[in-house]
Order: sequence, then C-alpha cells, then structure tokens
Amino acid sequence: VLRYSRDQEKAADAGAITLLQRLKWPVTGLEQFLTKIHQKFSKEGVDPYLQSHPLTQDRIVALAQFIKQHQQQPPFPKELKMIYD
Repeated sequence: VLRYSRDQEKAADAGAITLLQRLKWPVTGLEQFLTKIHQKFSKEGVDPYLQSHPLTQDRIVALAQFIKQHQQQPPFPKELKMIYD
C-alpha cells in the first residue's frame, strides 16, 4: 500500500514537471516549494518505511537532478512573479 502511494506521488511530480514545461515556467519553483515544505514539516527520526509519501528530500534531489540535466530553464512570468512574491 505504501509503495503504491509513493508511486502515485512520483507520478504527480512527473506530471507537475510536464505541466511546468508546457507552460514554459521554470521547474526550479517546484524545487523551492518542496524545500520550504521540507524545512517546515520535516520530522527527525521518522521511519521512512512508515510514510505514505516519498521523502521530501528525495523528491528535492530528483528535481535537482532534472534541473541539472535541463539547465536551460525559462524565467518565471513577470506578471505572476509580482503577484506571488
């Protein structure tokens, strides 16, 4: 059951990357978002085998690898940056 949930989360991350690429938005924003989640909600000493989601740190590493392979990231649209900054 846990593996199934983790696989779904990995598929959701892949879907998010695809959507961001189609919108021509940088994937780095997703990495920053996950980093904030990790900083705020990370719990030390929690057994990763008991968690339904992949470890946030693992998701960040996977995104960082993707970004490294696809170094050419488009800029975030200025009009949206003004709204969300």
